[in-house]
Amino acid sequence: MRAQFVIPVLVSILILGSFGLSQQVFAAHIGCSTNTDCDDGNACTVDICRTLFGICTHAPGNAGDVCRTSTDACDAPETCDGVRGFCPVDAKSPADTACGNPGDGICDLQDTCDGAGNCVDEVAQVTVSCREADNDCDAEELCDGAGSCPADVFEPAGNVCGIPTFGVDQNCDGAGICVPSSAITCGEGTTFNEDTSECEANICEPKVDVCHKNKTTINISLNALPAHLNHGDTVGACEAP
Repeated sequence: MRAQFVIPVLVSILILGSFGLSQQVFAAHIGCSTNTDCDDGNACTVDICRTLFGICTHAPGNAGDVCRTSTDACDAPETCDGVRGFCPVDAKSPADTACGNPGDGICDLQDTCDGAGNCVDEVAQVTVSCREADNDCDAEELCDGAGSCPADVFEPAGNVCGIPTFGVDQNCDGAGICVPSSAITCGEGTTFNEDTSECEANICEPKVDVCHKNKTTINISLNALPAHLNHGDTVGACEAP
């Protein structure tokens, strides 16, 4: 049995030299009859059965074949180089490669790889504006630093807004509306119209309730309705929260 084993090994060495194969070629199996018998499980070698002598050779090859698949967006797949008979070291996707949550593009940003195989949650800083103020009585909202835009808030009641009307200052009402700070006295036969900020002749003008900014119910003249609808207000009282 010793002679039967040694002789094929010596023959295999002679064969390797006769084929001019590099030192990276290995004769790992003895007694093969087909190439399938020589499968060494290595994607980066070409497994061939030298049927004349019944031995296997495993030469480096299969350049471009994937030898290690990617596990996620931050793990790059590895491929055989055709020169070395083994799979390259496990590599990671470059830093800033997109991964995970795409975000909303304002407070919650596209997540990115850190270059070490980890997907990092990216959010906007607390200085980033996520909702502009509609008017003097509507406050601007900034990102909360955790990926969200806070709920819409208004300037505090009493904050000065707009311009004085008939000598009366205007203040925010706390619900996003700029209103006179005190009653405006108009001339005889006229009444102050809050929608137009004018003293107008007393006429029987129909009014309608609208839900302002989906939060406050106000009563306005029909003449002012188109402007409110254009700003997103809806006809009718606001629904209770």
